[in-house]
Amino acid sequence: MFTFIAIASALAGTVTIESDNPVGIRVDGNVVSPGTSKISVDGLDLGRHTIEITTLSGNSIDAYEVNVASEEAVIDLVVINRRLQRAMEHQDAVRFAREFGPEPLGDEAYQVLLKKLVKGSAKRKFKRLQPWIAESWFTIRQVKDISYSWEKIEDRAMAARMLAPKTIDPENAAAMDSLFPSIRFRAEVHEAYGIP
Repeated sequence: MFTFIAIASALAGTVTIESDNPVGIRVDGNVVSPGTSKISVDGLDLGRHTIEITTLSGNSIDAYEVNVASEEAVIDLVVINRRLQRAMEHQDAVRFAREFGPEPLGDEAYQVLLKKLVKGSAKRKFKRLQPWIAESWFTIRQVKDISYSWEKIEDRAMAARMLAPKTIDPENAAAMDSLFPSIRFRAEVHEAYGIP
C-alpha cells in the first residue's frame, strides 16, 4: 500500500509520497526520484499535477491527478498496488497470486472459455468473453491464448486491452508481441499493460 498526501502551503504546494516499497516518482513528467519509499516534493503551483509511480527500472505503474486547490487543501489518496509489490519482491505470478493477490482462472475453466471462443464472429467472441472478464483474473499466458482466438490483429489487440485490468502479471505482457506484428497495435497493448 502506498499513501499520497498533497498539502498546499502558503506559497506553493507540497506532495508527500509514502510507499511500503521503493518506487520511482515523476511529477508532471519530471523525474523527482528514481527510487524512494518516502519523499516530499515542494514548490508546486496551485492547480492540477500528475503524480506518476514507476518501478525502479522506470516502467510506469500508475498515474494520479492531484489538485492543489487552495492553501488549506489536503488530499489523501490511498492505493493498494499489487503489481508494484510483485515487481519489488521478484515473485513469480503463481506464488504471488497464491500469497498476495487474486487467483488466475483455473485450467478447467480456462479450457471451457477457450472452447467458447473457437467459433463465431469477432463480435460474438467479445460478447462471450465479457462475463469472464468481470468474474476472473488471468495470466499473460492465458491472455495470449485468448487473444489468439481472433483472426484480425486489431481484434486480438482489443481482446488483450480488455483483459489488461484483470491480469495478474502485466509486466510480462511483452510475451504477447508475436501476436502483434504491427507496431501500432503492439504499442497500444504495451500501453494498456504499462510496459515500454
